[in-house]
Amino acid sequence: MRLAGDPDHRPTEGAIAPEFLELVRYGLRRPKDERILRSLQAVDASLKVGLPAGPSWRRYVGDQYGEHEDGSPWDGSGRGRPWPVLTAERARHFYSMSLPAAEMVRTLEGFAGPGLMLPEQVWDAPDVPSRGLVLGKGTGSVAPLGWAHAEYLELLTTIALAGFPDIVLPARRRYTEGQPTEPAFVWSHRHQITKLAAGRRLRVQLPRPGTVHYTFDDWATHSEAEATDTTLGVWVAEVPSNRLSAGTNFQITAHYFTGWEGKNYTLTVE
Repeated sequence: MRLAGDPDHRPTEGAIAPEFLELVRYGLRRPKDERILRSLQAVDASLKVGLPAGPSWRRYVGDQYGEHEDGSPWDGSGRGRPWPVLTAERARHFYSMSLPAAEMVRTLEGFAGPGLMLPEQVWDAPDVPSRGLVLGKGTGSVAPLGWAHAEYLELLTTIALAGFPDIVLPARRRYTEGQPTEPAFVWSHRHQITKLAAGRRLRVQLPRPGTVHYTFDDWATHSEAEATDTTLGVWVAEVPSNRLSAGTNFQITAHYFTGWEGKNYTLTVE
């Protein structure tokens, strides 16, 4: 997730940051997924800031986009300050877990300045009157920040409709509804695996349109599966190897519009 107003400073590899909440936002993870909750604990320990209106969060550990400790303006370095937009994102997550979010809405409103404008960042240190910096109010950053206002309005809509407008329903059905399934093993000409685990399916990637022919009885019989265009430059067919018991060998090959692959490939179920 790239935040407005800061094209040059991004989290370094391994830095703690709350971007993973986007997985919940779009339906790729459940709100109470154990991994999400553990990650939020780490975020709160490192990035959460208590302010007069309520909590907010810095973007990531080591962020240098913000005023210096004495309140002087950011000049290419500084210290990252809390972002109201992250309070709105956390409020939406609260609501997705069936927790009350009204208090978080009031917190977000408490960060607003003159004209009820939500700022990009809020000051999280003692007041610096000479620079117009007040604890819990906007810094010298962008105000109004359109993104923060958009998150605020979407939060109100979410609560009013008791729904989540950003959920991608096909993604939610695939990743968070029903029992999770083990991913298929993938075979391609560049990655010619020879073994796969029992109970797992096999997906065969082809470099052009064709069908995958496979046999579970050394070609006494065979079946075929037409490869589907992924629109990514590869065609994929699925072999139901999950039916086979451990220790079984089976073979695959391919047929294209121009003719046969010219070679059989053997795989073993372990």
